[in-house]
Amino acid sequence: QFLYFIVSKSAMSPPPQISSPLPTKMAVFLGRSESRDKVLKLIGYSIRMCQYQEVPKILGKVNGVAILDNLDKGIVDCRQLLNHFKYIHTLKVLKGLLDGWTPDSGLVTNLSIIRTLLWSMEVVSSDLSYYSKHIMKHWDLLFISKLYKIGKSLQLTTLIIIELLNIRKLRKEKAAPSEIRKKMIGIVRCICDCIIYYTWISSYQPNKGLCYACGLLSASIGIKEHVDQLPA
Repeated sequence: QFLYFIVSKSAMSPPPQISSPLPTKMAVFLGRSESRDKVLKLIGYSIRMCQYQEVPKILGKVNGVAILDNLDKGIVDCRQLLNHFKYIHTLKVLKGLLDGWTPDSGLVTNLSIIRTLLWSMEVVSSDLSYYSKHIMKHWDLLFISKLYKIGKSLQLTTLIIIELLNIRKLRKEKAAPSEIRKKMIGIVRCICDCIIYYTWISSYQPNKGLCYACGLLSASIGIKEHVDQLPA
C-alpha cells in the first residue's frame, strides 16, 4: 500500500518548489515517470538478488522470504501502473516517424519505426499482464508475459543496432568522445536487459544470479542517464 501511495502521489503531484539545489534536482528527477521507474527497478532487482542469495535465511528471518516475495510483486505492479497507457506515447512517436517517412529515409529511420512497433507491443503486453493478474484472472498470464518478453527483447535488439549505426556516423563526423561514450553505455544497458528478457526462447536459460546482476546494472545506468539529463 505504501508503494502504491508513493507512485500515485508522485504521478499526480507536481514537483515541490524548493530553493536548495540538491532537493530541487531530486524533485525534478522524481517528477519524471521514467526516473521513478528506474528507481523501482533498482529496488526490485536488489530484492531479487537478496532472495537469490537467501539473505532472509542467513539472517534467521522466518517470514523474510514471503515478505520479500510480496514486496517484489508489489514493485512489479507499481512499475506496471507507472507505465500504464504508455502505448499512447509510443503510438504518437510512431505517427511522427511515419509522417516524416519517405522512400529515401534511410536504414536508421526504418529501424526506428520497427523498434517503435515492438515498443508498443511491449507496453500493451505489460498493461494486459496487470489486468490478467488482478482483473481478468482467466486470461493466460504466461502467454501475455511471453509476448512482453518478445516485444521487449526485440525492441532492445533493434535499439542496439540503431545506436551502433549512430556511433559509426558520429565517428565519421569526428564527434566528441563523450557523445560516443554515452551511446556505448546505453548499448551496455540494452545488452543487460536482453540477457534478462530473451528467456522466452526455451533453450536459453541463463543463471538467475546473472540476470539479477544485469538488472541492477541496467537500472543503475538508467538512473545515471536520467541524472545527467537534469538541468545544472
